[in-house]
Amino acid sequence: MKNIFIFLIGSFGSKFLSFVLLPVYTSILSKGEFGQFDLVTTTQGLLFPMVTIGLSEAIFRFVMNEKFDKKNVMSIGTIASVVTYMITVCLSFIVNIFLKWEYMQWMNLLLACTIVYGLFSNYLKANKDTRKFVAVGVLYTFLNLTCNILFLVVIPMGVEGLIISMIIANAVPSILIFFVEKLYKQIRVEFLDKALAKRMIKYSLPLIFTSLSWWIVTSSDRYMIRYFLSEDEVGVYGVATRIPLILQTLISIFQTVWQISTNQIHDEEPTELKKNFILFTRAFRQVGFISGSGLLLITQFLMFLVARNEFYAGWIYAPFLILSIVFSFATGMVASLYGAFEKNSGALYSVLVGGVVNIILNALFIPRIGVMGATISTAISRLIIAIYRLKDTERLLSFDREYSKVAINCILITSQCCCLVYMKDFVYPVQVAFFFVICLYNRKLFSDGATFLKSIRSKKHEKAEEQ
Repeated sequence: MKNIFIFLIGSFGSKFLSFVLLPVYTSILSKGEFGQFDLVTTTQGLLFPMVTIGLSEAIFRFVMNEKFDKKNVMSIGTIASVVTYMITVCLSFIVNIFLKWEYMQWMNLLLACTIVYGLFSNYLKANKDTRKFVAVGVLYTFLNLTCNILFLVVIPMGVEGLIISMIIANAVPSILIFFVEKLYKQIRVEFLDKALAKRMIKYSLPLIFTSLSWWIVTSSDRYMIRYFLSEDEVGVYGVATRIPLILQTLISIFQTVWQISTNQIHDEEPTELKKNFILFTRAFRQVGFISGSGLLLITQFLMFLVARNEFYAGWIYAPFLILSIVFSFATGMVASLYGAFEKNSGALYSVLVGGVVNIILNALFIPRIGVMGATISTAISRLIIAIYRLKDTERLLSFDREYSKVAINCILITSQCCCLVYMKDFVYPVQVAFFFVICLYNRKLFSDGATFLKSIRSKKHEKAEEQ
């Protein structure tokens, strides 16, 4: 619970910022300009795991384990990323001779800053240095917010202003971490451990393909929308994706916290893993269905608040994107088991299947039903990933997956989503009814939560009496 609060402060601000700033973006930028910015960040997201060879996540996993020397871990991750980045930049120059993309160099600079920030922030996170992690997150948010206002409102720079804001927001905290943590003493060629490097690469290689497959599931839609439709439609779709970002942020925070817990428990107290895992995975799933239903209920209102001009019409694309995030919640915490048991190939296969399905459905749906086809494809592919992971992780940890309850919840929230998109009359009363039904069906979350809080209080009271 303490870690959830800490990561909420450290991560939520930076994630939530892109949602809060939507009114500024949609007031100043055209649909085409916002579409270009979305393509820059999407391309950077595609290249990040490839350039880092997945070692950003490996740093998080291996720095946490006291069996390994932190200097060796950081040296391997950082030096390998620098080499692959330089190769990537050279290739991008060659590719851009034919592509002639005006934002290629900006994207390269943004990629460099996000790589460094990813490596260094994962080091802080793995060190459990909570105060510094929160401070870095707050600084990132402040810089991004200030620079967005400066380069969009005060000095109108359009798409380039947005990219510069992200570059500064990633670069400044990275520099501070580098000097405050004295990483210049820990990153040396002589600290390269070949045996550890092989183990880290073995751990991280599946994560590259997993990240690429996730990129296909979540981001390839933009390129296919641009190919079949236009950059304007990419811009509207990009705004619609900001609504589910609220849920996606919750997922990333819970998964990060639980990943720390499972890694630590698995390394130090493996017998405690199952007991804690069953409790929290059920709660995580129920939180997902209830919060997803609540977000569907207020989707149109949120878009009215944050989307200006022609962007508001994009609210119709948000419901199925929200549904896709809810399906990720449906797996509970099972995805974290892959990292804890160092079996990341399972995560890869699940997302690979989902990615292939997503591309096929996009090619079929987008030419026929437009942007809505991309949102439906994303929801279906995430559902397939959820089903795969629920079944596949049975080999890692055996417990009751409660398939019937998951299925009923999925049917309820899918029905709510379809009603929101396709109903013309009595939409709001129906949405309220679905929300209460889903809350009622998952009411055990509230009773379990109350019991959990009471147990914490009683334990504190017992300790106080003992003292």
